[in-house]
Amino acid sequence: MANPSGAVSGGGVLHSNAGQLYWWTGTTDYKLSGSPPAPYFEIVLVAGQQTTKINTFPVMIGARSFDTTQFPATIGTLNRYVKFIATLQNTAGATKTTVSLYDVRNAVTVTGTSMDNSGSVSMVLPYDVTSGVLTLGTASGNIRTDSAGMYEVQLQMVGGTSSDASTCSNARLIVYYV
Repeated sequence: MANPSGAVSGGGVLHSNAGQLYWWTGTTDYKLSGSPPAPYFEIVLVAGQQTTKINTFPVMIGARSFDTTQFPATIGTLNRYVKFIATLQNTAGATKTTVSLYDVRNAVTVTGTSMDNSGSVSMVLPYDVTSGVLTLGTASGNIRTDSAGMYEVQLQMVGGTSSDASTCSNARLIVYYV
């Protein structure tokens, strides 16, 4: 298949042809399955165990650039959505672990990404926290749509002593279409 409009070197483009979704890599067109569930893409922000023992301020544990223009706002009748997911845990002495996504270029926490593991049955076991659908746009606190954003994951231990710790073993953005 011919290179769809908007393909970039080293990246990929999501596009549709005759109602079917495809991911163009620059050399190959991959047919995507799944409707429903809709196709989705994981943008990894943290991979591997990252720990903090600091309970006075958040600590950056991972960062990367994310460009929403690599994922069109709509494909046919499907709309693009983004969520933030993190896997948290802490030692028994800490009250909870908090995580948030911080927009480095605009010096603001992304709205709706401040979460904690207080809903976990046992905070010493890994527990996924998931944001609601994040707002995409150009306003403060949005996932940026006007340029590639630089985002960092911030982790903080709440309560506890110097012998306690909070951990994030995975954090990611999920881009999906429905």
